[in-house]
Amino acid sequence: MFPWEAAANSWLLTPQNIAHGPPHNAIVLMHPAAGVVGSVASGSKSDIGGTLSIEPLGWIHYSNDYQHWYGASLLAAFPSDRSAGYGIALNYNNYKLGVIWVSDSSGGHNGATIFIGMDLLQFVSKERRTYGGYMDRVKALLNESP
Repeated sequence: MFPWEAAANSWLLTPQNIAHGPPHNAIVLMHPAAGVVGSVASGSKSDIGGTLSIEPLGWIHYSNDYQHWYGASLLAAFPSDRSAGYGIALNYNNYKLGVIWVSDSSGGHNGATIFIGMDLLQFVSKERRTYGGYMDRVKALLNESP
């Protein structure tokens, strides 16, 4: 979760705050990702291009140990070689698979486009990849306090 997602989930889905443990169901809010898109509509160019994306709103369910998650969200993708597209994405752990619809003024990329992506936050640092990593950091900070 990004900080704004943790704050929203803490305010909306937990009785006190996120410090007591994250919820197993969480809201996805303005979550960025990176990936590739490829047009699949008939009559469109079939090339593949890189893209950044945003999941403006969605839902994620975490396993009991917070090591795995799945969910669905709205998706906005902004490829560098075609118009922006809007659609839906399915999430499993760090991976995203989605379909967006593009209305390109040139006509070369109109219609359905497949999105395959990866979560950007998971590559920040190894320590931040799991809930256990957060808890280890909190425990270490508590043990260091005077």
